[in-house]
Amino acid sequence: MFLLHYHFGMSKPPVKISDLVDAIQLGHDEMTSYLDRETGAVVTVTRDDTRAAENEDVKERAPEWQEESIALAAKILEDADGRFLELPDKFDAHEWRMMEVFTFTVNAEAARSVLESAIHGKGAFRRFEDSVNRYDLDKEWYAFRDAQYAELAIKWCKQEGIEFVP
Repeated sequence: MFLLHYHFGMSKPPVKISDLVDAIQLGHDEMTSYLDRETGAVVTVTRDDTRAAENEDVKERAPEWQEESIALAAKILEDADGRFLELPDKFDAHEWRMMEVFTFTVNAEAARSVLESAIHGKGAFRRFEDSVNRYDLDKEWYAFRDAQYAELAIKWCKQEGIEFVP
């Protein structure tokens, strides 16, 4: 009966925050992730899938293994009812700001100073990562970062009126 309830659209299944976090963290310029409000699943399509869905010539030349993802991209493009909701992307997450805030949580002055310097200029993400590892702060950093992503996902769900489970 519970599944029938969802099937007839009377209620939407809650989304897992961890699914949203995974999709946001894996965000890339060449792909976009969406929440399928009907199923509660997170789906991802590439820019190539979308191009193929928009252009019949490209679609006809696409390999067989890509047919399913092109069909999904077409569904998303044609979605007039708001079934598919675009997730926040890496720019919404602003990981550089996360690194900056994390540095303020580090108690050891030497490590904090190195981290503060590491986040400026070209190669900041790599220097920060190296510094976090050098000072054995990797577990703390990843826990902090994951919590920030979860907070973003929860805020997004609340903004969009999406039910969620931790």
